[in-house]
Amino acid sequence: MARYTALDDPIVDKVIEGHLQRIVDAITARMKPQSIVLRGSFGRGEGSVMLKEEGLYFISDYEIDVTCNSPFYRSLFADLSKELSAEFGMQVGIRWMRPDCLTADRIGPFTSGPAPKSISLYEFRYGSKILWGEDFISGSLPIDPDQIPLRDGMKLILNRMAESLFYMSLDDNRTDESLVPYHWINKTILACAECLLLHWKEYHYSYEERGRRFARLAVDHLDFMGAQKETMIGLVNRATDFKLRPRTDIYQDNIHDTWNQVIPACDSVFRYLMSQGFDISFENFADYPHRFLNWQAAHSPHRSDISFWQLKLLEVYRAISAHRHPQKASSEFEASDIVYSAVPLLFFGYASEKDSKVLAAARHWLGKLERLEAPSTNQKIEWDYLRQVTTKFWKVYCY
Repeated sequence: MARYTALDDPIVDKVIEGHLQRIVDAITARMKPQSIVLRGSFGRGEGSVMLKEEGLYFISDYEIDVTCNSPFYRSLFADLSKELSAEFGMQVGIRWMRPDCLTADRIGPFTSGPAPKSISLYEFRYGSKILWGEDFISGSLPIDPDQIPLRDGMKLILNRMAESLFYMSLDDNRTDESLVPYHWINKTILACAECLLLHWKEYHYSYEERGRRFARLAVDHLDFMGAQKETMIGLVNRATDFKLRPRTDIYQDNIHDTWNQVIPACDSVFRYLMSQGFDISFENFADYPHRFLNWQAAHSPHRSDISFWQLKLLEVYRAISAHRHPQKASSEFEASDIVYSAVPLLFFGYASEKDSKVLAAARHWLGKLERLEAPSTNQKIEWDYLRQVTTKFWKVYCY
């Protein structure tokens, strides 16, 4: 294994190291941070890079955290992200981070109230590399992945579903040489496996180790999937292989047929985990949003009057910043939860006949956030419209 990928190829490492040095130079030329950290797949040594005749094709992106006391460098980091992404021909994401993010158990800018252990914090602690400055990671307190709540894993699944909706369309009877849709298909099935490992108290920050653990445990733990058990094992094995050593021959079916393989397995896992971790069960997805929202409201850490209205003000700010007009900021439910209540309805609706009750339920809840266009009598057009609305709201309230 090389330093940044599972590929044993020094040329790949040399190219990546050139990119990373360019990123460090670009940041330090404009400000002096405490540290610059490489996180994500490349930070764990498991970045997805494909070797092609014309050169290297990067599927994973560079995730860079810059620690400093002032959050007011965010606009600089956003500009640098765009500049370097264009220069490298791949996605570069640079974000501000609190210098005490690990000791305060918090990655974001707010410090009030206790912050639960999360997948993001755990993977940052064990799956990152210091590129420049002070090493504040290796000496920090350990984080036990068994303490990460299942709801954090379910949020990961919902986010992967939402991101996948960007790449779902009514005309997917095609292959895609860019592999971008397959990348999100891959990330979605892996998110299901990761959440199951979290539920089984066997989570790990490494993709390769997660793959080994899932293969070992799935034989005795996937009986709830019935006939889909062997399918799920095969899907996770393929997804792990694609993540670590991507090749064009791993996903050969067109996008629509590939989703049709993956979505039923995701459906089974999603229902199982909702029943196990949240005591939420449903026959039809039209019943899911209300049950999910009521559970979230009953268990939200923001239910005190002060923090709830602070959250609502933040929602209004996000909407206005995105040039959107929030219709009902006074809703009793958090905007992000409303989005997450609609995401599964559109995601699982992709691979089946469009259910008018499910689409009506999605429209009802999305309409709490903004005035929507009149519904279409063509169910496929209605699904596609609501898919686009959901992804827009996800970027505003959840991203």
